[in-house]
Amino acid sequence: MALTQIINSGIGQVTDIKLGGSGSANALDDYEEGSFTPTAEDESGNTGTAGEATGYYRKIGGLVHIELRFTNINTTGLTATNDFVVGSLPFTHASRTGSVFGVSGDVYHALINTDFTGNIISVLGEGQNYVKFVEMTDSGGDHDILVQDLTSGSADILMSFTYHTS
Repeated sequence: MALTQIINSGIGQVTDIKLGGSGSANALDDYEEGSFTPTAEDESGNTGTAGEATGYYRKIGGLVHIELRFTNINTTGLTATNDFVVGSLPFTHASRTGSVFGVSGDVYHALINTDFTGNIISVLGEGQNYVKFVEMTDSGGDHDILVQDLTSGSADILMSFTYHTS
């Protein structure tokens, strides 16, 4: 992607954009966007299938924003008692001391059996390129979403989240 500037002498390409200052650390020199195919997996790396598995990303510097859609997730081939994860993210989460494991974003789900009436959040650990899900409740008893919690062939996950990469 190139930005265009219009000046008195004509049209040219902007090659040096800086945000928040004029130093090289403020240069917006790493921008990328595209699509990827996320995978339905268990924590052991076994893969399932989905009627639709689409993902889009936008990376600016070390910050990555993801939007993905899984419909009709089929868990055949996954281990029922393992955590369910979405794999094949386009960038690995940064390994930094004290980095946050919770992922900022929204998770919409359908036909995922939950024990409580809490929210499902996504969690991405340091050095990982997959995200898992945890049901959070205000009364404790949080638990990971397991493969067996998904209604095979019918479960859907639509989500967006942001994380850091190296």
